[in-house]
Amino acid sequence: MAADAGATAEFERLYRANVEAVAAYFARRSADPHVVADLTADTFVAVITGFGSFDPRKGTARAWVFGI
Repeated sequence: MAADAGATAEFERLYRANVEAVAAYFARRSADPHVVADLTADTFVAVITGFGSFDPRKGTARAWVFGI
């Protein structure tokens, strides 16, 4: 349970640090706010499902999120 709580806290930190930048990235590519919201949500679903594959030796967490 403690490991799950740690992973949840780490995801929350990663989400809060990057959600605005990810949304801004999509907003520069689409004028439709619904598309922006959907793509942002889809990105963070992929972050959740691939969270265990992040390797800090290969780059920053932000770069990993944008690579998704």
